[in-house]
Amino acid sequence: SGCVKITPAHDFNDYEIGKRHGLHRSSNPNIIETGSEQSFDAINIFDKRAYLNDQVADDYQGLERYDARKKVLADLDKLGLLAEVKDYKMHIPRGDRSHSVIEPLLTEQWFVRTHGLAQAAVKAVQSKEIKFIPERWQQTYFAWLEQIQDWCISRQLWWGHRIPAWYDEDDNIYVGHSQSEVRRRYKLNTDVPLKQDEDVLDTWFSSALWPFSTLGWPQEKPELKSYLPTDILVTGFDIIFFWVARMVMMGLELTNQVPFKEVYVHGLVRDAKGQKMSKSKGNILDPIDLIAGVSADELISKRTSNLMQPKLAAQIERDTKKHYPQGIKAYGSDALRFMFTAMASTGRDIRFDIKRLEGYRNFCNKLWNAARFTILLCANKAPNLNDINADDSELTEVDRWIRIRLSSILQKVELHYKTCRFDLIASLLYEFVWHDFCDWYLEIVKLVQASDATAEVKAKNLACLITTLNHILKVLHPIIPFITEEIWHQLKPLTGDIGDSIQTQAYPKPAHDQDKQAEQTMALLQAYVSSVRQVRSEMNISPAIKVPILIQGHGERDRALFEQYADIIKALAKISTVQYLDDKDQPPPSATVLVDSVKVLIPIAGLIDIKAEQTRLQNESNKITQAITKLQERVNDKHFLNNAPAEVVNKQKETLHTMKIQLEKYNNQLASLGNHNA
Repeated sequence: SGCVKITPAHDFNDYEIGKRHGLHRSSNPNIIETGSEQSFDAINIFDKRAYLNDQVADDYQGLERYDARKKVLADLDKLGLLAEVKDYKMHIPRGDRSHSVIEPLLTEQWFVRTHGLAQAAVKAVQSKEIKFIPERWQQTYFAWLEQIQDWCISRQLWWGHRIPAWYDEDDNIYVGHSQSEVRRRYKLNTDVPLKQDEDVLDTWFSSALWPFSTLGWPQEKPELKSYLPTDILVTGFDIIFFWVARMVMMGLELTNQVPFKEVYVHGLVRDAKGQKMSKSKGNILDPIDLIAGVSADELISKRTSNLMQPKLAAQIERDTKKHYPQGIKAYGSDALRFMFTAMASTGRDIRFDIKRLEGYRNFCNKLWNAARFTILLCANKAPNLNDINADDSELTEVDRWIRIRLSSILQKVELHYKTCRFDLIASLLYEFVWHDFCDWYLEIVKLVQASDATAEVKAKNLACLITTLNHILKVLHPIIPFITEEIWHQLKPLTGDIGDSIQTQAYPKPAHDQDKQAEQTMALLQAYVSSVRQVRSEMNISPAIKVPILIQGHGERDRALFEQYADIIKALAKISTVQYLDDKDQPPPSATVLVDSVKVLIPIAGLIDIKAEQTRLQNESNKITQAITKLQERVNDKHFLNNAPAEVVNKQKETLHTMKIQLEKYNNQLASLGNHNA
């Protein structure tokens, strides 16, 4: 028809069109006035009840919006101008509680002119005065500021900081800290009635002042000089514009400096399905309930009360009973902190899974039990911790290994703190404490203390154990403060630490250089034990049964190391006897694993089903055959050979050679079992 409805005061797109064409209010509702964009005065056709006002034709004035729409259609039809009426889908905003259709309405509000503020905020990041971690989030920051509009800072809410503006009977505006200040500044007598603006400031406006308003600003207090700018801000990506950018703008404008030096941006916590946690969806979890526990009935009550959409209550109750039939048990604050630290990756989402929380509670239990064992082991003993620093000649290679491992972990943790990779810190500490310290070192300490080693070796072994545990507590304390504080106090009589809290102690620093001999020794020891454990597991041999093993293909160094640590290897792998074979010796039918070039054989007579072992070996043979095929193609690829560095090519060829040797050994074992079976 060539006729388009334009209501600039009630639609965001229409507002831009009206502004572009200078549509104005008119004293005559039958005439549309136009002018320049600068003199734009939007046409408002609604009153606050959504009834049409005197800016429309007489026949429509006073009609409710829906009635007016029906009348427009009827009048068009009566005039023969209505071509067609049909339904179509569109986005209609509704109130969360009332579900009423929301109509935009122009009203007088308070604004902050932002263009100049935004330019300064952009420059602060471009010049590296402020750094984003991860750096990619600065693009989100720039995108918001480069298309910023003036900021409406007044809100029609019951709660908030009241707008500091007063009006007289003629609607003149007076701004000040208080009414008394306004009267004094503007020389208004008490007989001039004043009324304060009923609006409150936008929450984000008040929050934008936080970095300096909390430090006594605008007074030049010592706290302001000491703590502004702060080192780092931790926040979610969803409020980079609403909070971060506005703090930067206000800080630069009001204090002439940035409010912080770095912005660490983390992801948003979502449920196990990836859904954003919200009260309306009923998928929220109160951290207190995860810490202290909650019954199923109480959890359902929490999730279904005061819902914005009560009709969802039944579905929320069903989902809660499905996922938490027994409620939630107490996991403690340390486990929760550790879990969220481990999940603080560089991604956008943090998927909450209560199974992970269970794992970190188990970690805390393992740390507690390791500490209890250490304290009991040292009962009535007083190892001198200074001895191991002054002279490590009596330290076992295992003691030296744990010191090197700890020192390496501390170096990596220090690096990851600088780059805010808290997830990597949590992973490193978890693996070190659970596997290196508890599963290996602590188990070996038990054996050393029960052995016929000298008193000096045992004393230094305990001193190394206590020192390592003490360092572990201190490096873990920022993540799990409560359990580490408690254990530290219990360990204090052994460590000699001075102070009332672990918080006052120096953070551990890397203190030892590489010790390749100790590292290589421990790597072989672990490989021997793990290889036997692997076979035992695959063959389902009971932990109560000790097995004999045969060693073949060993050199003098391998045999010397195995004999030096025979008691430890035998105890950890549940080995009864060890026999060394020459390369020419024909071993009995055995389950075999390779440690470097050494074959570790477990005779299978009476232990396993030979056919099952044949199947295992055939699977291993098939797996390595596939790997050999892929690697062979790679080392035959002329493009790879011509472009890859020589050391990479050589490494690939060496790997291929080793794999072919392993395949041959697997096939030999299969042949041996076949002969035995025959």
